[in-house]
Amino acid sequence: DPAAAVPADPTDDPAGDAADASLYAEMSTVVKVELEAAMRPEFLNRVDEIAVFSSFAGADLDSICSLLVDGVVGRAHREKEVTLRVSDGLRAIIVGDGGASAHTFGYRPMRRAVHRYLEDTVGDAIV
Repeated sequence: DPAAAVPADPTDDPAGDAADASLYAEMSTVVKVELEAAMRPEFLNRVDEIAVFSSFAGADLDSICSLLVDGVVGRAHREKEVTLRVSDGLRAIIVGDGGASAHTFGYRPMRRAVHRYLEDTVGDAIV
C-alpha cells in the first residue's frame, strides 16, 4: 500500500530534510539565473550574498506571534510593572491579520499587527 509509506506528519519524514535542501538548492539556482538575466554583471558583482527564504507555515506564524507578544508582555512587566494576559482569541486575530501577507513580506506584517492590536490598545487603556 503506497499510502502506508507516507508519514502522517511531514515532520516525521527522515527524508524531509534532504527534500528541503534539494528544494532550497533548486530555488537558489532559479533565483540566481533570474537575477543574472535581469541585472547587470557590474551590479551583481557588488552583491556579497543572496539569501533565499522559504515562506512561513502556520506553525511558524504561531511561533513568531508568541515571540512578539511575549516580548510586549515582558516589556510591560519590566518597564511599567503591568501584567498582561493575551487571550488565544487575540493571538488568532494577530496571526490571521499579520500572517495574511507573511509569504511576501516576512514577519513585518505580524509585527505591525502586534503593534496595532496589542501595544496601541494597551497604551490607549493606560493613558
